[in-house]
Amino acid sequence: MKSGMVKAMLFPNRWVFAPLKTHTLDQTQIWWAHCFVPTATLEQFVQAEFSSAILGEAGSGRGVALAYLARQMPDEVLLLAYDLSDWPFQEQAYAPEKNHFHQMMGLVVAHFLEEERWLKIGETNPFLREFFFWAVKAYLPPWRQRPLRAGLSRINEALVGEFERAADLYPDTPATYATQLQELRELVALWGYSQICLVCALHTAERNDYYAGLQALFGMTGLFEQSFINLRLALPYDDKIEQLLGHINGRLSIHRLLYRPNQIQMMVNRHIDLATEHTVTHIDELASAEVLAQIQGDIKRLYGYDALIPWLQWAHILLDVYAENQQPVLKIESVVGRFYGRYVPLKLDERGVWQGPRFIPLTEQLMHLLRLLFLAKGRHLRDELVSIAGNSEDNMYTIIRRLRRVLEPPLAHSKEYIYLKSDSLGYYLDVD
Repeated sequence: MKSGMVKAMLFPNRWVFAPLKTHTLDQTQIWWAHCFVPTATLEQFVQAEFSSAILGEAGSGRGVALAYLARQMPDEVLLLAYDLSDWPFQEQAYAPEKNHFHQMMGLVVAHFLEEERWLKIGETNPFLREFFFWAVKAYLPPWRQRPLRAGLSRINEALVGEFERAADLYPDTPATYATQLQELRELVALWGYSQICLVCALHTAERNDYYAGLQALFGMTGLFEQSFINLRLALPYDDKIEQLLGHINGRLSIHRLLYRPNQIQMMVNRHIDLATEHTVTHIDELASAEVLAQIQGDIKRLYGYDALIPWLQWAHILLDVYAENQQPVLKIESVVGRFYGRYVPLKLDERGVWQGPRFIPLTEQLMHLLRLLFLAKGRHLRDELVSIAGNSEDNMYTIIRRLRRVLEPPLAHSKEYIYLKSDSLGYYLDVD
């Protein structure tokens, strides 16, 4: 029997390890029923009456936490993504020079335009209609207003006149925000909503770029003293963000996302069991105890703790190899390249390089060398590297060794990123 057929038989449900957003509706239902392990922390995050934040290191499953939140939200809550691209001073923001309140109001108003729910506006009382027209003009740029103008002219020309004559209801000051939210509450009730939940996720590698935005958000204390617009934040866990959160003085409930080892093992085994349709039920069947111990050590090196997501990624790799060879993995050398090649990319930063979730600061010399290798895009280099090494091949080899020492995974002393092209004695970087 061909190896591909054997692999398909042993590993029929490969979709189990794919991102949740790629699952079909049926697969989504099965995944949540079979693979997910809810925790008290997640339940507290979801059920918080006011705004709340869930904090977790890279690999903790913050994305899954937000997906769980979306599943648990009742129909009367309008759930919207408050993406980082919508934040103040971003090019795509609704009012780039304005504060978070403006962006949130713009997001909500734009939602009702894009969904064409404004068609119901003719049935509302004139006071709510006036507020809606004012909000469109106050919080959206002119080009976003055009669909409403065109649509109103199709259904009732008199409404176009109302839109054009809409009074300037509120000055642009925080003192009016509470009143605006009260009018917005009455408006969205027309569509059956009693609350608005804005969801925002900040990824680990992005945090340095958005500290100022978070500080500005947390400074708007009025937003956290009401429950109609409810913020749900998924944030990286670090000292600086903890310090920012401390300034809110309890107005935002904070939940630390951290799976215990037995919970990680349970979720990993549930994925394996479903992926193989109960042929394999435990990760211990896929690799030796020595290999699993090496994997755990490397996860802690990369992530700084025993993280859930890389264990799921490793389970996927081990299951692939098990299905191909029909036997457990006995040596880490046979699989480490697959894991790093698939899940631990290198990403240049101004001050160093990201190795998956781990930031590695580099000296100016090592940074220069790595940048050259990146720019070469897989083409091997020699003369350029010798040049930055003082025109000495021995120095070039020394610098390459230093770079490898900080980049290459210690597992089995493997070389997963920087390769030597022997016929030209040049080097190239595998960044695919």
